Amino acid sequence: MTATTPQAATPRVLELEGDLDELEIENLKAVLDDYGDEPLLVLDLSRVTYLSSLAVSAIVNALRRARARGHELTVQVKRDTIPERVLFITAIPYRAI
Repeated sequence: MTATTPQAATPRVLELEGDLDELEIENLKAVLDDYGDEPLLVLDLSRVTYLSSLAVSAIVNALRRARARGHELTVQVKRDTIPERVLFITAIPYRAI
């Protein structure tokens, strides 16, 4: 997993790339925690190739934490990809691009 953020973006965009599998779950949780104080954050999964159930759980927890803090976290995925199908099936709100 690779995580990058364009410097001047508003809202802040956190771009993830690669497999979000069991081997990367601790990295994913750490990255989501690092950006947990952002009032407006887009979690861009458009370059993610695999989304494990543990990753889905980490995303759901990040969405809940953001909502509890009064922040806005938007999950963004590419249309017609495995991550989009996973988010659709699990009823996690997302924006398809």
